[in-house]
Amino acid sequence: MLVTVLCGAFAADASAELVFLSNGRDLSVRTHRIEGDSIVLVLRDGGEITCPRSLVASIAPDEVPYPEPATDEVASASTVAPLASPAGVPYGHLIEAMATQHGVDPQLVRAVIQVESAYQARARSLRAQWA
Repeated sequence: MLVTVLCGAFAADASAELVFLSNGRDLSVRTHRIEGDSIVLVLRDGGEITCPRSLVASIAPDEVPYPEPATDEVASASTVAPLASPAGVPYGHLIEAMATQHGVDPQLVRAVIQVESAYQARARSLRAQWA
């Protein structure tokens, strides 16, 4: 319950539509409008797609609520802080030394490590299992 209340405090849910295409695919969009023989699909994250009306088989309301993107004020407050200094992360000095030696930005190396393994020494890449 608390999570629902907190999520609702930051983003308002908005309606969306499911567009079913004549080729059997579907697409979730914010809304649509008809312009002559074309239909304009307004995408959830901004932008539009204009296509022939014959491409769209049907349009129905999307039952899954979609949070509106954060306003500029909220977005600027939630920007990601720079990664910690070498002393603040595991293997920090080793990362700094090796990145510098090979001409790679140490922040990039730390970011990749964070995403790939979260600094877990025993983590294994799923890609390695398929090789």
